[in-house]
Amino acid sequence: MKIGILTFHDADNYGAVLQAYALTESIKNIKLDLQVEIINYKMPFILRPYKLIRFKTEDIYTFIRTLLSSVIYLKVRGIKKSKFNAFRKRYMSLSDNVYYKAKEINGYDAYIVGSDQVWNSDITGYEDIFFLSFCNNSAKKISYAASIGKNKLTKLDAEFIKQHIDNLEFISVREDNAVELIKAFTNKKICRVLDPTFLLGEYEWAKLVSDKKITQDFILLYMVSMNEEALKVADIISKMMKLPVWYINDSYKKDKYKFKHIRGIGPLEFLVLVKNAKFIVTTSFHGTAFSIIFNKKFVTVPYKRTSSRMVELLKRIKLENRIIEASSEFDSNYEFNIDYTIPNEMLEQEKEKSLMFLKEALAIKNN
Repeated sequence: MKIGILTFHDADNYGAVLQAYALTESIKNIKLDLQVEIINYKMPFILRPYKLIRFKTEDIYTFIRTLLSSVIYLKVRGIKKSKFNAFRKRYMSLSDNVYYKAKEINGYDAYIVGSDQVWNSDITGYEDIFFLSFCNNSAKKISYAASIGKNKLTKLDAEFIKQHIDNLEFISVREDNAVELIKAFTNKKICRVLDPTFLLGEYEWAKLVSDKKITQDFILLYMVSMNEEALKVADIISKMMKLPVWYINDSYKKDKYKFKHIRGIGPLEFLVLVKNAKFIVTTSFHGTAFSIIFNKKFVTVPYKRTSSRMVELLKRIKLENRIIEASSEFDSNYEFNIDYTIPNEMLEQEKEKSLMFLKEALAIKNN
């Protein structure tokens, strides 16, 4: 069986690339003779934000400001992009064919769309390729851990999903919230499954970076966008633990806390930093996910627009006490240590359910 995965593999984003890698490898692990690859479909709305030169043309001031910024950050962006491309080339099974139009894609016995925010209209602009409308009728059509990426649907979102959801034979999403939002539009069963990064164990992630060590103790800060509360929390923890904060941020502009900026890193370096950090502060879903995978001490400051993803995950595995909405919640009595016994057991059960969904969707019998 030849399986094609359609996702945001071209984004120079740690979560996007690592989840794509994880889903591919997890399906390969189910049955060794499966041919699994990521469909190398080029999406302008994914490629555009990661161009080396970026500028806006709203007015002359904005144009000059954004162009100058691109020039200043050209080197660090170039280094980062080369590391992402190297990871994709070495570790990700990409199709030999490069596609620019959905109708050009063919030759697969099964198509899987997901994971990532493939059903977030703010990103895709209502492109129906992520509901596999281009596929021929004989191919299996599956979504795995597809995310809407928002807590509520607009009227246009609802109409679009209602129009296309029944193109899929097997439907799974990443959040309970998404199950509730979508089930009104179809009679088909909708399963909630784990993000693909959890389908690989700690050992499988650690072996990618087993030869890379960091001897210095540090607190890691990883944010999807500027969040003052997360900065404050990191500063508080830094003073309590008497450790420096290493901030994954390509900016040359110093923050008022004078954290150490870690610039231009690729997916492997991201894993190394998470694996070696003494404590992690994050606003990111995948920052949270990898903190859990490596059983790290961490707190999550939810990113408001997409908070349901992290909050649902943490509540599901009994780690809701790691959610910090505001720095004022943090004091000297906060429990830094985490007993991962129950969370790990619950994740293992969720992993089995998620893999079972894939097996049933692909009609793969247990060995």
